[in-house]
Amino acid sequence: MLARAGFRVIVPDQRGYNRSEKPGEQSAYRLDRLAADVAGLIEALGYEDAFLAGHDWGGGVAWQTALQHPERVRRLAVLDTPHPRAGEGYQSQNDSISWYRSFILLPWIPQWAARVGNWKLLSNSLRATSLPDTFPDRVMDQFRTAWDREGAMSSMADWYRANTEPLPLPGEGRISLPTLVLLAPGDVYIPSDLTRRSLRFLDAGRLQELERGTHWAIQEEPDLIGGLLVEFFSTTDETETP
Repeated sequence: MLARAGFRVIVPDQRGYNRSEKPGEQSAYRLDRLAADVAGLIEALGYEDAFLAGHDWGGGVAWQTALQHPERVRRLAVLDTPHPRAGEGYQSQNDSISWYRSFILLPWIPQWAARVGNWKLLSNSLRATSLPDTFPDRVMDQFRTAWDREGAMSSMADWYRANTEPLPLPGEGRISLPTLVLLAPGDVYIPSDLTRRSLRFLDAGRLQELERGTHWAIQEEPDLIGGLLVEFFSTTDETETP
């Protein structure tokens, strides 16, 4: 939908995923380095800045890119990912599935367990936490192919292992650029109250709560999400340069 609306859409495999390079050291997957990848990609493609959207870990990278490289981001949209300071001094009241974060930090066991039964653990997890028919066999086969690439499971786990400690944030973590925070009601992985608290750190932020959808709302409601992004990215206020 974004492409049909006239936007050039870039969806890179981030480092460690699918066909991208997979550095061996865990520090290569710190969010500040991942944000530098995004800023560098924008520059390498010949743009001064870009509209940036992210979800889950991609949302974490998007937040860090806006904080560390604000000159590279024109507008920011984040789906179901709290601002990095949203949980400071706050105990979430919304239950979420969190055991996997501790499990992934274990050495070698997560990579081994994920492969058992043709990636049964990961496949079942996606299907159990999404709306029916979101991940049919043909789609799951694409995920399995990406997971099966050499070194992929180790590098994907290193995203968690490299980011157990919060990063220092410039400007106390405040973001002044226009920001849209989308929240799906059925996300069992990320507490919704933390996502809502993101607005505390935004000078020009807006929260939009979806009527339906889970953690996988992008796959479940692609036209809805795409339409919201087109609308937001097409808006220009008096403080922005067209």
